[in-house]
Amino acid sequence: MAGGAAGRPATPAQLTRYELGVGNFLLDLQQLQVPPGTTAVQARVGIGELVVQVPDGVSVRVVASSGLGEVQVLGKQESEVANRVDTTAEAGGDRRLELDLRVGIGQVRVER
Repeated sequence: MAGGAAGRPATPAQLTRYELGVGNFLLDLQQLQVPPGTTAVQARVGIGELVVQVPDGVSVRVVASSGLGEVQVLGKQESEVANRVDTTAEAGGDRRLELDLRVGIGQVRVER
């Protein structure tokens, strides 16, 4: 993403709490080796866009919010003021990502 930052962790040990004040942040989890159980991920952007790409074959629980802007999570969308999407996409198996995503002003997108 031009003018932004990116995170591409491959193992749970590489996960941190992702934060960006202003700009666009891409969190690419498609190569993450998700172990059995629940793996929690937090990401915050003050003003801008937060895009999270999740791997296939892994269940995902997402709580995503934007103070002012748009939230798009795996086909569900909310826009305007104080938006929040809380959804789960089951993929079978015992591997699960739990995403806590927030943007103050801007957009949150979660896609496979």
